[in-house]
Amino acid sequence: MQKIIKVDGMKCDKCASRVKDCLEKIDNIEKVLVDLETKEVKIEYKEEFDIDLIKEKINDLGYLVR
Repeated sequence: MQKIIKVDGMKCDKCASRVKDCLEKIDNIEKVLVDLETKEVKIEYKEEFDIDLIKEKINDLGYLVR
């Protein structure tokens, strides 16, 4: 299964890498793909996870989930 979320504030590959690395550490998340052009983060997972935790982690990095 997958979810796609929009994230504002990512401007470079380092930003994308920070988001990807942070989210891949969360249980049940298998893969994270970040597209800087569309400002989308695609999260692939087997089991449901807490979307509020995802938002909190991204916000803690200094980016904004829309």
